[in-house]
Amino acid sequence: MVSIQAEQTQEYYLNNRRAQLFVVCVISFGAFMGPITLATVNVALPTIAHALNAKASLIGWIPTIFLLGSISLMLPFSKLADNIGRKKIYVSGMIVNTLGTIAATFAQDIYWLIACRFIQGIASAMIFGCSMAILTSVFPPKQRGLPLGINAFALYAGLATAPLLGGWATEYLGWRSVFWVQIPALLILIIAALQIRGEWKNPKPGKFDWKGTVIFGFWTLGLVVGLSGLPDPAHIVIFIAGIAALIWFATHESKTENPLVRLSLFSEHKSFTIALIATLFMYAAAYPVSIITSMYLQYIKDMPPSQAGNIMLLQAIAMAPLAPIAGKLSDKLNAGVIAAIGCAIACLSFFVYSSVGELTPVVIVSVAMLGLGVGYGLFTTPNNNIAMHSIPQKELGAAAALLNLARTTGNTIGMGVVTLFITYFIGSQPITDKHHPELLLTVNLSMKMAAVYCLITFCLILIIKIKQRHQQQKF
Repeated sequence: MVSIQAEQTQEYYLNNRRAQLFVVCVISFGAFMGPITLATVNVALPTIAHALNAKASLIGWIPTIFLLGSISLMLPFSKLADNIGRKKIYVSGMIVNTLGTIAATFAQDIYWLIACRFIQGIASAMIFGCSMAILTSVFPPKQRGLPLGINAFALYAGLATAPLLGGWATEYLGWRSVFWVQIPALLILIIAALQIRGEWKNPKPGKFDWKGTVIFGFWTLGLVVGLSGLPDPAHIVIFIAGIAALIWFATHESKTENPLVRLSLFSEHKSFTIALIATLFMYAAAYPVSIITSMYLQYIKDMPPSQAGNIMLLQAIAMAPLAPIAGKLSDKLNAGVIAAIGCAIACLSFFVYSSVGELTPVVIVSVAMLGLGVGYGLFTTPNNNIAMHSIPQKELGAAAALLNLARTTGNTIGMGVVTLFITYFIGSQPITDKHHPELLLTVNLSMKMAAVYCLITFCLILIIKIKQRHQQQKF
């Protein structure tokens, strides 16, 4: 790899389409591997519990600890990347992820595996704290829609592939294979990422905010651990403590000289703020869909897992090809309008889904899943384009990290609400035929909440469009 000076990096990529394409391929490959690392293991959880003789409460920490590591460190790593180099942190994250994956294949007990998943969560924070910032740094603002769309396509393809790969690997090769089958792809990705030319970092880095990092960690601990155990009173206290830590973090960031995130960013760039909130709500709606659909089809409709999986794939199948198309359109047309149309379609699909019963034809669920795929395919890339287009070049790292943080936090909140419904209506006992009414109520309420999230997002996008039109008329 030929090294070039940091100040030449921007000019080099703006005049080199081949180099731009290479960056898109590497970052998108990383986006594809992200859901693979996160979700393949979820299919293997019952097998892991049996093999390692683990308690159900500890098995639940395998996905939870990953989210904790990712959410708590994504913003600090994005700031660190701005100081020492985004590519450096990105490649380091890939290496850490590979090491954590290798270690997980040799796990002898559940605590070893939980520790490995935490390492993978840290790696995820390093990777996704930098990836979108690198991607948008090599394209001018008016050309970012298509690469963002390709990146979203890769992410959705990973989401579609993860459960299939996890199920196949667990059934035929054993649960450890959900980790070791990833290793060749991760090694290839590290080699490819090292070939990316140049570096992106602030020419005059400030002092790193260690105190803010610790406070932010307390907030994420309260959020993830608190939501995971609702409505238990102790977990309510933990969640409230997390909210208090978030207020403390905001107060600290407003006073420190070199904050992890400049809070005035939100007031200065209202389009970015709206896009950030929209991301949080839309992913709070989206994340529990696969779990709710799996439960509905297998418990209430008595479908085998393979058939249920085929129906669940419909969302990804509709979503993946639309993402790059919507991204390209968002460069030429009004990105806010495209995102709003996608949001409206998703809201309608959730509303249709919320009315299913025991006798509802499966085709209704299939149509709803296709509608969700179309809605999210139209929403995600234009919304990301709005967010990244409204931020100056020097703050792309923080903006990209906040966008990914909003997505992950939305996932956590959405799953926390659904877990609350399941715990309240069904409890901790195994689900049997006698629990079908309670499970159906959980499905209906979860989808109604998702529709509400989408409606809130639609209203937010509408508000920002009205404000933009009003400002244009003034001038």
